[in-house]
Amino acid sequence: MPALLSRPGVVLLVAVALVAGLIAVACDRAGDAPADRATLRRQVLASLARDLAAPRARALAGSAAAFTASCDDLVENEDVTRLEAARSAWRALRADWRRFEPFLIGPAATGLFAERLDAKLDAAGLRTAITAADADAVARLGAGTKGFAAQSRLLFGEEPGADECRFLALVARETEAELRALAALWDAKDGALGAALAGSRSDGPFADDVEARDALVKQAVVLAIRLRDQGLAPLVGATSGGVVRRFPSDFDPARRHRADLVASYEGLRDLMRGAPDVEGARGLLALVEVASPRVAAAVRGALDRAVSRMEALPEDLSAAMGQEDPALTAAYDASTLVKAQLGTSVVGVLETTLGFALADGD
Repeated sequence: MPALLSRPGVVLLVAVALVAGLIAVACDRAGDAPADRATLRRQVLASLARDLAAPRARALAGSAAAFTASCDDLVENEDVTRLEAARSAWRALRADWRRFEPFLIGPAATGLFAERLDAKLDAAGLRTAITAADADAVARLGAGTKGFAAQSRLLFGEEPGADECRFLALVARETEAELRALAALWDAKDGALGAALAGSRSDGPFADDVEARDALVKQAVVLAIRLRDQGLAPLVGATSGGVVRRFPSDFDPARRHRADLVASYEGLRDLMRGAPDVEGARGLLALVEVASPRVAAAVRGALDRAVSRMEALPEDLSAAMGQEDPALTAAYDASTLVKAQLGTSVVGVLETTLGFALADGD
């Protein structure tokens, strides 16, 4: 397995892209400035809230309800058909979650939704957690025994028995409640986040629209870092030092399904470009375009390439682990470029202060 980060081709590609971006910014800023960038910024935030975040939050809550229903069915009849239905519902929920992650900002971030739902698996705790008798008992459990990782282990590990199915139904119901609360935050008419960014209320969580924009940019960069370093690096055996390592024993194929990565990059792409199914919708690239059309084009291309490269991965990534698969290498390289474009080019053009080193993400 090649040490990907040390490959001259990838380093040169990223370096050329970033230098070109910096030159483009300098050249484009020499031109005419738009009359009212503040107005455009408010329009972009309103479009993102109204056309993308709010609908996706509703879809996420709907997927959670479907997963709850499938788990209830599984409790009633523990057969293979219902188990497969629950697995499919969970995968759909996970994909909707991944597409929505760019909007975990403000109260949606301080509410710790991601930490509760995406917590690392507590395998030892899970073995005793399944004895939880009711919703109150589940509420007292740690996130590592009931979040997505725990749900995945129960669904895709050994075939669940009666206790596991009952526990899944309780956990699914709590997850649904969490995601309905998250959707309420992004309601475009009344939500603390959605209404504020859409311009229909003035008591939002951000001091001004610049702070709101920067929160979205920072979240995009954090996601790009984590997708590359935690999502794809384990698949190709790369670390930040370019050293091949053994794959972790707790690597969870269900949580590294191709659809998971595709949905994550679709979420980033749509944050930058705007809602794909709404005419006239705008994303953060509308703001980048004003400062540097060339940087905007480069970021757009990097994100499109990343989605395409994720779609080309094997459906079951566990089968490709440890293999010198060109599709994995291409996906990793695409993720490296996205990380650089968002963390350097977009941040530079929009003059956003990240507050953390690009290599970290915390």
